[in-house]
Amino acid sequence: MTGIKKKDIFFLIFLSLSGMILMWCLYFVPDKSHSSLSLIVRQNGKVIETLSLDQNITRTVSSHQGHTNVFQIQDGLVTMKQADCGDHTCVNTGSISRAGQSIVCLPNKLVLQIEAGSGKNEGDTPDAVVH
Repeated sequence: MTGIKKKDIFFLIFLSLSGMILMWCLYFVPDKSHSSLSLIVRQNGKVIETLSLDQNITRTVSSHQGHTNVFQIQDGLVTMKQADCGDHTCVNTGSISRAGQSIVCLPNKLVLQIEAGSGKNEGDTPDAVVH
């Protein structure tokens, strides 16, 4: 019991690096399995469109008040490209690609949210199977 040894320091460095690599893999590597993910587009709290992340499209959403937002789905990433709101927080949010993530434009009352499941035949597949 003479204090910290060299191999203790190497072990701590190894553990720290392993943890950082694991976190990088979990959070920063894009999820390529977006085939079962859907983008739900809501305006004024109502669903106006449901889109698959498998397609590459650009959409313009206009409100009754004349406000417009332009978003894009490209390679499984959803990005708000343009908005005529005052603060542009929705444009500065960046891209989203995982279930539960959302882009919100409060002034234009528009929400883009990614949800798991394609929305097709969801009732046909069980949530869990217990044996």
